Amino acid sequence: EKTVHIKCNITTDSSFSAESVQTIKNNLINKLEAYTNGQSVTVTSLYSAIYVSGVTDVTSLTTSINGTTYGTTPITVGVSQVARTSADAIEVIVNE
Repeated sequence: EKTVHIKCNITTDSSFSAESVQTIKNNLINKLEAYTNGQSVTVTSLYSAIYVSGVTDVTSLTTSINGTTYGTTPITVGVSQVARTSADAIEVIVNE
């Protein structure tokens, strides 16, 4: 298992609720749970999981394998590995 850290900056409107951040995290976790062994993670594949009710824009979306250095380069996953994430590995920054 290869942990993918995700950081996203979003712009929201009044329909964005307190539960929306957790919904985004759950969507991202579920998205990666569908990935199979050896399937690389691209930033563009994650956008749809972030657009929940109240999100008007994703101003930045980056990933990391170490939680320190983030970027937009695809994360390569070995044939015997599978990409996963967790709520602790996801940071959602809300710009209202």
